[in-house]
Amino acid sequence: MRGTAHRRPDGRGRSGRGRAPADPVALDRRWRLFFHFIGTAAVISPLFGPAVLPLLDWPQHVALVHALANAGDPTISPYYELHPQLSTYLGFYGLGALLAKMTGADLALRLLLALGLAGTPLATARLLHALRRPMWPAMLVYPAVFSMPFYWGFGAYVIAVPLAIWTIAALVRVAREDDARGSAEVVAASTLCFLTHALAFGSALLVAGVALAVRHLRHEWRHLLRAAAALVPSLACFGWWFVVHVRADQTERLGALSAVVHAQSGDVIRFDDFGTHLDQLAFSFNDWLRSDDDVLIAKAWVAAYGIAFVLGGAAAIWRWRKGVREIPWPAWLVGALLVALYFVIPQEAINVYSLYPRMMILGVAGLCLLVPAPPGRPWMAAITYGPALALTVWTGDVNVTAMHALDDEAADLRAVLAEAEPGQRLYGMVFAPNEDQLTLSTMLHFPAYYVPERGGLVGFSFANGPSFPIQLATLGASPYPGRRAEWEHHRFRYDVFHDYYDYFLTRGGGGLDRRMGAPPGALEQVASEGAWTLYRDTAIRRTVVQSFAETIHQAAAYVGAGPERRACTPWNGRELDCGAEEWQRVGPAEHAFDEIRLQCLWAHPHEGAPLEIVFENVQPEGDVIVGFAGVADSGQREGGADVTLEALVGTRAIGQVQVGARPGYRAFEWGMPVALEPQRVTFRISAPDVGARHFCFAATLFDE
Repeated sequence: MRGTAHRRPDGRGRSGRGRAPADPVALDRRWRLFFHFIGTAAVISPLFGPAVLPLLDWPQHVALVHALANAGDPTISPYYELHPQLSTYLGFYGLGALLAKMTGADLALRLLLALGLAGTPLATARLLHALRRPMWPAMLVYPAVFSMPFYWGFGAYVIAVPLAIWTIAALVRVAREDDARGSAEVVAASTLCFLTHALAFGSALLVAGVALAVRHLRHEWRHLLRAAAALVPSLACFGWWFVVHVRADQTERLGALSAVVHAQSGDVIRFDDFGTHLDQLAFSFNDWLRSDDDVLIAKAWVAAYGIAFVLGGAAAIWRWRKGVREIPWPAWLVGALLVALYFVIPQEAINVYSLYPRMMILGVAGLCLLVPAPPGRPWMAAITYGPALALTVWTGDVNVTAMHALDDEAADLRAVLAEAEPGQRLYGMVFAPNEDQLTLSTMLHFPAYYVPERGGLVGFSFANGPSFPIQLATLGASPYPGRRAEWEHHRFRYDVFHDYYDYFLTRGGGGLDRRMGAPPGALEQVASEGAWTLYRDTAIRRTVVQSFAETIHQAAAYVGAGPERRACTPWNGRELDCGAEEWQRVGPAEHAFDEIRLQCLWAHPHEGAPLEIVFENVQPEGDVIVGFAGVADSGQREGGADVTLEALVGTRAIGQVQVGARPGYRAFEWGMPVALEPQRVTFRISAPDVGARHFCFAATLFDE
């Protein structure tokens, strides 16, 4: 027909001036990708500028990964041994160690942390998609990644959170579709999640299990079987780890004292009430800042979520009036379960603390599923979720500034550590200037930077845990007071602990010799820069051969002598049982001696008969037995009798100490006879009056 322009297949005329209608799906995707790009840049920006990341546990992770990546280095090998095992944390530390061989431990872990922070909103978007919901609400997760697990330096957990959300999404998908690729996705996501952090893994399985059971159990139970089958590899890993590393006796791995007194092996579960959970919400976000910005960020959070809910609700009402009455109850169910984690998980269980605050980020992911669907136009969705993105950018900038505030501290610390001899043993104590208290909690583990800087060993190490792929080479080589003395430094008594360490690093707090009860001239100041000061112990260096407290599980105990002698029961996981009464035992304990708390071996004397603790095959390299003994404050009474502790090598007595009539403890040091073969060492305890003689002692064999 004349006068009618010919139309090309692409919808444009010959002149090219016409345009095809924009693809709304593609346009929406481009807007979301742009928002994700901005959010990702904002959440990772605080990670790569600061000299150190002032996150509570971060230095311990860096030290452990450095030791793992450099296990054969002569500055590391005397103190640590590789301990390959199928266990949670393996993904975090194993991958961190592989990266560390190329980048160094600190940068390697920063890269992994960046994946965790940036991956959490992306995993939430995938969960929304699996539940057939718009993916825009995932933008609300970006500012939430700056929460308690991040500020406390729980690196493995931060990385496990997106894996947990991904696991839920994969399970939802495989329960809905008969797709082999979906099953493979469940296997990959769930197994990686367990290998990174068991708590995140358990949370994912709890939420997904309940949600899928409610949705499919009655009519589509075959879908549940398909999902359960895909979980078999990760559940097998979890079962192995739980039986071998959680419920098993960890004495051989950690040492008796560490496993019984300090390891996460109790059965205590502590719940907080609903009001406390609400009060802790502000603490869960940005508690590290402790500034006016913290309060402003909390208020901005309320505003950003309020805008999303109000505008999303208005859009839902508009669609409802137009006849679109979708009720996305599967998404609401999963969202409600994720939010509920924060309110139903206890504060502490089996001595793992701060459990429910870690659930905050998963709860925010749940809120994204509860937000009404955003307005249909991309620009309207951008307006709805733009405030959350703006909050992310602002919070990221606040964190950049706050973390750079410690750059000078990091420079001072490195300058001081450079003066320490490499490959030595260092104990760190963080003081407030002239005060017997902690100065800044974020600096608590800063002394652990000695390991990546110079190698060696620090006083408290995550290698003391049962699930790590590296362990201390010698049980008791780095004894407690450990971490507690880092902030309760009155626990560190020079006469008890100095033989284990070569250097002492402090921040603030003068008079270190007075604080730890060291004699004049015992400590030599090596370097001082800013608030950090390094001291060297002037005593002869000694190396741990055997800690008798940590190896009590290898000993035998007897009551009496001659024909009347009777054996105590073998090690039962906590003690050697020597009688019907609760006090008739030998085992690890912690007691106060003149108000100074120390770890020791409980060995209450028996009426009319000596108590003997016998260690066979003690190595001949040892030169001296050093330790302390005392009757605990709980057993002090006027006129109480002394308890006698005597040490014998074979049948030869090498030393004796009497304690108990007066409060406190007494240190002892007994020389060992020269020997070429393993020997028997016996500790004999006796008292003329055993009433309330709460006797406790510790002893270590050293090589000079």
